[in-house]
Amino acid sequence: MNILRLTALGTLALTLHLQAQTPAPAPPVAGPTMEQTVTFINDAFTKMGEFHYDAGDEIGAHQFPGYEETCGLKRDSVEVHAQSISLQDVSALIFVSRGTKTITETECIADKHGKPQFDYTKKEFVTNVSTTKAGLVTRNELHLDVVDPRTVIVISNEVVRWETRVIGVGPNLASDYYPLKTTPETYTINIKRPSSQTKGVTETVAVGTFYDKDLADRVAKAFIHAIVLCHKPEAPALF
Repeated sequence: MNILRLTALGTLALTLHLQAQTPAPAPPVAGPTMEQTVTFINDAFTKMGEFHYDAGDEIGAHQFPGYEETCGLKRDSVEVHAQSISLQDVSALIFVSRGTKTITETECIADKHGKPQFDYTKKEFVTNVSTTKAGLVTRNELHLDVVDPRTVIVISNEVVRWETRVIGVGPNLASDYYPLKTTPETYTINIKRPSSQTKGVTETVAVGTFYDKDLADRVAKAFIHAIVLCHKPEAPALF
């Protein structure tokens, strides 16, 4: 009887020792599941729907000093038809955006002296206007288990064009640049991921554009949550 009791006590002690040596499983990450998170992001894209913005005007007629602001213009107009994400596997999301970009270029027509022609009847420069359209398809693959949630940011789309403009004549030439914002203002969610081309280098990818900054911020938090879900059992610190 004593032998059986000692054996039972020994077995219990060994079990407790092994349990002490085995780390306890990490508690599950609180909040929505991955499927619920993906649904929320897609619902936000649906709410945004199709939208349009102008990516600013760009002065283009540099060959006519003194006429740059009236003689040449390039305008990029973008229509975003749809944005969506899909869950490829337990730790990979595919973001797809489809749209159309329209480029309208206005160029002055030079006279025989190399200066822009001016129509005194219409009181305007003689120009040639061309319009081109191109389909836009963006596809980004995100392996969330190797993405740092601290790299998720929302940026305002300020298009800074370092466009050199000739100002003045002869020895008084100078250059200038001007910043432009999209009209209306848009906000894009950017995430850094390991580069697919160069080992050890990260690249920034866009995973959604919105008019509404509050909606963009909420979707960015959803992406952060999705990333944390994929780092179980040890989620990276957010701070």
